[in-house]
Amino acid sequence: SGLVKLFAKDGVKNLVDFVLGVEAGVDSNARKNRSGTSMETVVAEYLKTFCASNNLDFISQATPNAINAKWGFTIPVDKSSRRFDFAISDGTKLVLMEVNFYGGGGSKLKATAGEYIGLGELLDIPNVEFVWITDGEGWLTTLLPMRAAYEKLDFVWNLNWLASGY
Repeated sequence: SGLVKLFAKDGVKNLVDFVLGVEAGVDSNARKNRSGTSMETVVAEYLKTFCASNNLDFISQATPNAINAKWGFTIPVDKSSRRFDFAISDGTKLVLMEVNFYGGGGSKLKATAGEYIGLGELLDIPNVEFVWITDGEGWLTTLLPMRAAYEKLDFVWNLNWLASGY
């Protein structure tokens, strides 16, 4: 299994510290997935109500193929596995949404802001709008990328704005 090499030759001196470190690393990924999934769940509840009262359809985890099959829109993609968290349409206009939540700061926020600015530029086509819904205390430590997103994207919202009817 390689355990002897790991502990004898590779410098792991304390089994308890090693196991706790692995456990903490695995848990941080689980927390990231939980916050993203929770954010999608919260936004989905707003969208269900909004779409029902405005005679709109929406798809969760919408692929370009599913969007095309349902509404006939051809969506350019920046990567082959692109899935939008939500797609909303009345059949003539399409709104694509990405949502996320950041409880802490870090380089991921800067990368995400840059990715969504690029995605907004890619989706600058007739009858298509891109909306980014993001929230969390992590943005308090990463203000410059958020400012750039506000300047480049037409729609950057947080949960408070969504609750207020945006």
